[in-house]
Amino acid sequence: MQRRVVLATHRDSGRLVAVKIVHKSYPTGNEPAEILNERIALEKAGGSLFCDHAYATFQTENHLFFVLNYMRGGDLVNMLENMGMVDYSIPFELPTLKLLAAELVCGLQHLHSRGIVHRDIKIDNILIDRNGHVKIADYGIAVTNVYGFNMVTEYLGFMLNGAPEMMFELPYDGAVDYFALGVFLFELYFPLPLYNGRYGNPKNIMYEVPCYPDDADPDLKDLLEKLLCKDPCRRNDFIADIQDHPFFNGINWKELEAGEAPPPFFVQRKGFRNLTRETIKPEDLMNNIDKWGIPIKPISAEKQKMFEGFSFVSDEWKAMQKLK
Repeated sequence: MQRRVVLATHRDSGRLVAVKIVHKSYPTGNEPAEILNERIALEKAGGSLFCDHAYATFQTENHLFFVLNYMRGGDLVNMLENMGMVDYSIPFELPTLKLLAAELVCGLQHLHSRGIVHRDIKIDNILIDRNGHVKIADYGIAVTNVYGFNMVTEYLGFMLNGAPEMMFELPYDGAVDYFALGVFLFELYFPLPLYNGRYGNPKNIMYEVPCYPDDADPDLKDLLEKLLCKDPCRRNDFIADIQDHPFFNGINWKELEAGEAPPPFFVQRKGFRNLTRETIKPEDLMNNIDKWGIPIKPISAEKQKMFEGFSFVSDEWKAMQKLK
């Protein structure tokens, strides 16, 4: 699908928002279903400081619009580069990793309480808000309505952080996101591959044991071993009490969930350092012209019906509409 993300200002409140614009043309028959699923996940994800969500979605004849949080800090890759990451060396200490991990745990707990399994937890999909807190983003391959015994068997996600039960196409639930979190934290903090010095082979995840540095912090190592447990039942048992793990000693979870704890990162407040600025001409959107000025063939009335139910407005957006 043709898509772009632009910065916009909410007229009544003056709040900056990001607007993702997606053209309704699509190459495969299941693309509209994926877009609608993403919209549902973005609506349900509201209510947590650590999950990106949509203020509203709407559509025109040719385009879909997602009104999202504007993340001044960009994604985690941008943040690390701005902090001076060189050759994948991480420019922060263990206490920062602890705060980062704690916020992601809160985000995952919220998503799973809403029946959302993200399935794509990785560095590119972690955004930084204006205060330096992290947000889980990009629900393009998320699955919804996963509660209790209603599990998933479809393999879909990033091959190198997929949990074994997903890769074997066995029934799975939100525990796969915690496995991916374990891969994410390991590869973020340690400058070496997770499995025996080798990158790029998904069979490592299914069969091999992770290799930890000799000087690894024992609490971090124990946390990662439990997150990367290949048995989803044992992993789920651990997840239920993850906030009590010694690695998180010193974290006040109530303060953290309320946004009152120190953020993991500092964000430069001036300017738009992580923004690609672009002027969108309304007439181009209405006349069905892409960002390079090339006309795009309009979709048929039959295909239009596949986007029914896309539009919604959150209570947060309604409240903003009343501001003057």
